Amino acid sequence: MQLQDFYRPYEKEIMDAAEVLSENKNHKATIDLLEFAEKKFSFPNYPLKRNYLLLIAKYSLAETALDSKKAESYREFIKSYSTFASDFPDSTYLPEAEKLYVNAVKQLKSYKRYMNYKNTNAARTTITRDLKTIDGKTDGNIYEAIVIMAKRSNQIAKEMKDELTSKLEEFATTQDNLEEIFENREQIEISKFYERLPKPHSIAIQELLEDKIYIRQPEVVEPKETSEK
Repeated sequence: MQLQDFYRPYEKEIMDAAEVLSENKNHKATIDLLEFAEKKFSFPNYPLKRNYLLLIAKYSLAETALDSKKAESYREFIKSYSTFASDFPDSTYLPEAEKLYVNAVKQLKSYKRYMNYKNTNAARTTITRDLKTIDGKTDGNIYEAIVIMAKRSNQIAKEMKDELTSKLEEFATTQDNLEEIFENREQIEISKFYERLPKPHSIAIQELLEDKIYIRQPEVVEPKETSEK
């Protein structure tokens, strides 16, 4: 008897155990169990369910991953989603999986900006600037440099505000009893992190100095002279 023939009678029990682990949000154990079983046999009776449970587990792990692993985890989920959508295009699970995919792409983009803000060299306190280093980026036109930094600062402020609001909503709780006040530690920690980041205008200045701002000058079209007949 081959080893896969030995495990095959326990296929349903393994799937049931994986479902219980998934419902209890033990996603790492769900992945370990399903991937271990996959090496022994190929889930001939439950390929769709097996792959969907793996997909859910990988997405949930990406959400709770450490900063150093978050981008890698989201990319792993996106890769798994592409395989799932290709293998099971008519699955009833696909619409829900697609929602997770769209959110994963959004979170990955947000995370990349978050890490840019976290790793920026921008000053966190007020410092004196040498105007020559700033207007040197715009051929000596300090007013043009100020306009560019102001526009970029507004963009950064909006991005940071949207991201903070989105992250706070993930940990929002609804309470029926308004007299009870609970401390939401996750929201507090997120808010403190964003408070410690450099201000948008400081990030904009640093981006200009490091040539990270794309500047496009609008073309000026001079009106054509009309000749009188």
